[in-house]
Amino acid sequence: MIKQICLLLLTTVFSINCVFGQEKDGDKKNHEKMKAKKIAYITDALELTPGESEKFWPVYHEFKKQHDIYYEHKHGHDKLDDITEEEAKDLLNKSILQDKKQIALKEEYNAKFLECIPAKKLVKLRGVERKFRKEVLHSLRDRYKSGGKRKG
Repeated sequence: MIKQICLLLLTTVFSINCVFGQEKDGDKKNHEKMKAKKIAYITDALELTPGESEKFWPVYHEFKKQHDIYYEHKHGHDKLDDITEEEAKDLLNKSILQDKKQIALKEEYNAKFLECIPAKKLVKLRGVERKFRKEVLHSLRDRYKSGGKRKG
């Protein structure tokens, strides 16, 4: 019952945010909807208690922002055919440094996450995220194959 109330509360908060924060850009609105669905999905799959959710989600969002910053820098090379051998070596070295930063970031946030949730739930998190992405991709593929947008 508490889990259902927590999910309802989270969904309501994000729904209200979407309604009052409507922007002309539909992508922003869709992004917020997807974010709310992801929160509800992960909360349910990990069986987060209200206390765990309160501590977990701020750390999760902080981690994702940091992760995205490193990911963008690491994968921002478009014209690899036009680089010199020295530039290629430099990119390889930078990639290794980025990997080391990413590992340090994971170590730092593992400690933060373990202050919020048990280790078993943290281990389960990656699989849950992967499953959510897979379901979203299947949903998008099915929508694309059906030739139109689904309402809702």
